[in-house]
Amino acid sequence: MALYFSSLTRSGVVSSSAAMSVTGQPSADRSRMCRWRSVSTSAATTFEGGAATNLALNVRVEVEGTVDSTGILAATRVQIEPEPDVRMLAQADNVDTTANTVTMLGVQVSVTAMTSFEDRSSQNLSSFSLANVHSGDWLEIRGTESPAGSNKVVAARLERREAQAGAGLAGIVKTAAQPSLTILSVNVATTTTTQLTDATGAATSATAFFTGLVGQAAAVLGSWDGTTLTAAAASLGEQEVH
Repeated sequence: MALYFSSLTRSGVVSSSAAMSVTGQPSADRSRMCRWRSVSTSAATTFEGGAATNLALNVRVEVEGTVDSTGILAATRVQIEPEPDVRMLAQADNVDTTANTVTMLGVQVSVTAMTSFEDRSSQNLSSFSLANVHSGDWLEIRGTESPAGSNKVVAARLERREAQAGAGLAGIVKTAAQPSLTILSVNVATTTTTQLTDATGAATSATAFFTGLVGQAAAVLGSWDGTTLTAAAASLGEQEVH
């Protein structure tokens, strides 16, 4: 397997792949390419968060190892990051650069060495990190709930945006009792004017929307008052905030 990185510990996204046989290893071993540096794995490489077979295009990985005389990073550990299943669009309530966290919609979001940053605000900073984020900034987060069941999010991507008309949240519904539901720890309230759509994008009734809702993916757009996200629109089967 091969990846591209630039030093002993690097993170990135797999950008191309090709199968190969590795001397002394089963032919099922694979070759992978990722930006920055070629990386080799062996039977001694430890995989966390998955296995070698989980490596594919656009999978986020972090690699540790040593560089050999040919410039190839021989991996001792490969961390495979999970696919983001939470989307958030809201203003930052609090930023803690010491703890590497930002709070949005009452949810603690952590950034790590694997988090990618982009400034899409009018400031458009080319070098952008959590240190440039301030309370009141509009942020879009893509990440995963971690640890599972904690109602905390680890961000795979953090973008600063221009001011938005409303807040948004997408993820798995944890509780539901018409007309309310929760995603993570966020209380979501629907009203008689909330536009509800099913997984096909068709308009649906509140009764149908809430039937079997727990455990399903849903996305909500609305207004946040500090305790409740009041939905102007809510859709089933969505993991994107539109």
